[in-house]
Amino acid sequence: QPLKELRGRLAWDGARLELPQVKVRWGTLDAQLKGRLEPKGLDLQYRGSLTADGAWPWLPKDWRGRLEGEGNLKGPFNALQYGFQGKGQGLSGEGLALDSAAIKVQGTAWPPRAGRLEARGAGWKTPLGVFSKADLTSHGDAGRWTFGFHGSAPDLQAELSGGADYQDRSLALRLDRCRLKTPKVSLSNLGVVRLRVYPGWEIGPAGFRVNDGSLTLQAQAREGRLSGRVELCDLPTDLLSVKGGLCKGKVRGVMTIGGLPSNPLIQGEVSWGPGQWGNFAFRSLKTSFNYREARLYLKGGLEESDPGPKISWE
Repeated sequence: QPLKELRGRLAWDGARLELPQVKVRWGTLDAQLKGRLEPKGLDLQYRGSLTADGAWPWLPKDWRGRLEGEGNLKGPFNALQYGFQGKGQGLSGEGLALDSAAIKVQGTAWPPRAGRLEARGAGWKTPLGVFSKADLTSHGDAGRWTFGFHGSAPDLQAELSGGADYQDRSLALRLDRCRLKTPKVSLSNLGVVRLRVYPGWEIGPAGFRVNDGSLTLQAQAREGRLSGRVELCDLPTDLLSVKGGLCKGKVRGVMTIGGLPSNPLIQGEVSWGPGQWGNFAFRSLKTSFNYREARLYLKGGLEESDPGPKISWE
């Protein structure tokens, strides 16, 4: 991106740098800055606009849209306070798109120990569908945060709420409520979901209701070793997108994980039936699986009817 304009006035008195006004026009970036810098801290105000057109090397090439806003940065370097408010139009990238958005941010230190976030959007296009409205709020104090998200459309509803606790480089996340409703999927958590990061990581036990079935999981990585368990109970297969046609039936199964991240041990079993894949209907499909030392071992069978032809594998 070419530098179109850079001008400003600076004043240095040996202990403080004054910036009465600095203006930058660099490609599609237009920014203005003023304030002062001192050995112990700073006090800056800024405003600007940016159009993402795929030409900025520090932005993903598929990002598009226009952003504009203003903010400030002030205080001692070890406890900086910052604020920003802005809006965006025609934003898209990474398979998502947003017709319009507005955001307000206030925070102290980094990672932020206290502050507030408010974001609102319209026309949010996602793989699940298009949310006509979406709102995100978060509030934090002393490293403890709460958050809430709500998105809605005539045939689409999503809601998340919970908290986060950031203390001494460790991060603990808590999901109190998780709800998603689409024409095909109805999902909700069966209890509080917890995730802890550093040292290692740990999730669960966590349970989710998926239509008339359920999914439960628990996993952790500590001291270089993995362990975990996933259980499926009557999950509807029509949620799956499998090449070859529509899937019908319900899936049950269990999977356990162990070993090292570089050499995991995965084993379990899955059953599906009575079911249908495209035009092919069957009574049952059952298989066990075992992955170890970079090899996958399968043992199971497919039964079309009783009595009827059967296929087995090992």
